Amino acid sequence: MIEPRVARLYAALGISTPLDEDFSFTLEGVDFEGRIDRGSKDSLEGAILWTALGAHLTAADITVRREGVLDRVGKRLRINREFRSADPDFDDACYIEGEVPDATLAALFGSAEVRRRTLALLRTGLFREIKIKEDDRVLFYVPSVDFGRGAELLTALVESRVLVSGLLAAHRSTTGTDVTTLLLPSRTPRIVGVVLFDLLGFVGYLALRGHAPPTPGYGPLQGALLVAFCLAHLVALIALFRGRANSLRLVVTFVVLGIAVDLLVATQVLPRLGLS
Repeated sequence: MIEPRVARLYAALGISTPLDEDFSFTLEGVDFEGRIDRGSKDSLEGAILWTALGAHLTAADITVRREGVLDRVGKRLRINREFRSADPDFDDACYIEGEVPDATLAALFGSAEVRRRTLALLRTGLFREIKIKEDDRVLFYVPSVDFGRGAELLTALVESRVLVSGLLAAHRSTTGTDVTTLLLPSRTPRIVGVVLFDLLGFVGYLALRGHAPPTPGYGPLQGALLVAFCLAHLVALIALFRGRANSLRLVVTFVVLGIAVDLLVATQVLPRLGLS
């Protein structure tokens, strides 16, 4: 049984009911593909639509989306790395994530027409993000709440092809552009570093404090140790993840996960081991 929102999306795109949630369609002679995106417990999140670029524009994925609160805070704290195009309207409204040199981003978004069309597409609210893939595709993420905006979605997809043409033209007009990825450590070693730091710090903290918080014996020394551990953990997170467009988002995510894990250990694991 196809959900009503999904059926409205298929109808808008002129798609006969597919056998699964992967589909394809043609719009004004341009081939698109897509799939329904689902979250936990099979909940409907949205749809991912894509079309071929026909050229290799980047050596790593580039995501363009509306700028959020964490992005602005990360920039002000100088934790996040941000590409600036010298176009204030575009820079303040759009946020670009991608481990590629600024030369690549400057080549792709150096055109005022490309920036204008990118901003216009994001401002429709139909696309949560636009992603230029390293495998030579451009992706558009459509939230499920917008599945009913069929006519607007078709118009936006037609406009997206104009954007793609502009990106290709910008790329062709730039010779010698560096499309290598930034020399940043991959995310996996950083995550391993955070986990090891958390484990070693927590073991050392347990060895010194003598009591699991909050207990009557939890005194000033133990409190100072806890504060010092938390600050050291935060500094380590910032040092490990600094320099990415989404650095602050990653730091906040790992802080929340660290607190959750430490609380679980302190309230569930340690009492069972007789260490509380």
